[in-house]
Amino acid sequence: MELMTGLEYLGTFFFAFSGATVAMDEKLDYLGVFFLATVTALGGGLMRDAVLSRAEIYAFSHWLPYGLIFLATLAVIIGKYRFRSTLLLTAFDAIGLAAFTSTASHNAILSGQNLLATAFCAFATAAGGGILRDVVVNRKPYVLQKEIYGLLSLLGALFQWCTQSIFNDATALFSTFLLVFCIRMVCYQKNLNLPIPNNAIVQDA
Repeated sequence: MELMTGLEYLGTFFFAFSGATVAMDEKLDYLGVFFLATVTALGGGLMRDAVLSRAEIYAFSHWLPYGLIFLATLAVIIGKYRFRSTLLLTAFDAIGLAAFTSTASHNAILSGQNLLATAFCAFATAAGGGILRDVVVNRKPYVLQKEIYGLLSLLGALFQWCTQSIFNDATALFSTFLLVFCIRMVCYQKNLNLPIPNNAIVQDA
């Protein structure tokens, strides 16, 4: 499906952009910038394919995504600090989150996976790359602490699971994309986050 392929490429480019931006902030060299962009864009899919024991690993069997990653990296390096708007960077990241959530959910449903596997595929693909990125640069995973990020991929998977039989494939896919993107941006604008557990240690009596 052309829409699904387009969304996958869109997610790859904007996640790579996000990864390259973090790499620039961490003052990595050129190889480090490209590497972190690649980890962010393809790391989630790699985790998904490994856990699901897929014979064809997407990251190792397609060349075009690496071209998109290179272009995103080049844009960040050339632009340097021109792309420093937090709103712009959040919007780029939201596009990646929405694109990978919708396409991963769609692929899982079409391959006959149950709801649990579909939710895992969406979360691993959409949030896994960001988690790996932050681990590489020794940061707390952003996707697990800000703006209901990780939960959105799970909600998107649930939404698509429920609507896949109601709408046609393209409508379900694009509806999930819009839902995740819009909620992500609203959470950013309203500074909405999941509550953090009280970390106070209760002493034994």
